[in-house]
Amino acid sequence: MSPFTGRIRFVETSRKEEQKAAGAGIEESQRFFTFLPPDDARAQLVSAVAERLLKVVKSTRGAVPWNWHISIVDDDSTQSIVHLGGGKILVFTGILDWVQHDENRLAALLAHEFAHASARHFAEAKWRRHTFSSTPRYRFYLSPREFPADMIDEGTNDFGFELPYWKEQEEEADLISLRILRLAGYETDTYSAVLEKFLEEKSRIRYSQDIKATSLTGYVVQHPVDERRVANLKLWVKE
Repeated sequence: MSPFTGRIRFVETSRKEEQKAAGAGIEESQRFFTFLPPDDARAQLVSAVAERLLKVVKSTRGAVPWNWHISIVDDDSTQSIVHLGGGKILVFTGILDWVQHDENRLAALLAHEFAHASARHFAEAKWRRHTFSSTPRYRFYLSPREFPADMIDEGTNDFGFELPYWKEQEEEADLISLRILRLAGYETDTYSAVLEKFLEEKSRIRYSQDIKATSLTGYVVQHPVDERRVANLKLWVKE
């Protein structure tokens, strides 16, 4: 059962298996990326915001007891935050520039990933792929450099391939994120403003002749956003 919302979810992967796979993902990422040391000012910013949010997450009844680990990747060209499953998260320094090192904007993005992890969306999405798709086309794209040429074709999931999270999960993550942000004392209006910005980026990606037009492409593509999602979030913010 999902914390905060109480929604029943279907998973086939145990928490232990998910954590093991996520740990392997961290080890694999160390082969390709350089991580910031803990004493770097950018790492300290992320750690401070994450610690404040995780106090709320960990104290929530029914929360998954993940061994949370946030790694900050020194890559200014990639504006993304990636949840590898099992509470393991990669934050690329490019996203810090995008949020202008603002704590409320960063908190909105981190809370969203914490929401996905707390609700076990990663494992649930895996169950859905195995159940409903005989040939899953899913994978993570960390950088615009990796995207296939037909990625932005119209399709079931907006961009023509199976996404790590589907729209219902994104909306549930939005709802959970708002509750985390409120309880942690962060601004919630900032969250809807961030989503509106993502919606602008989505339009720019779709109508651009250059798939690499924005380094936010990876994050926007993997987190489906449309007018309905933004409108719902604005209503929830006012509640």
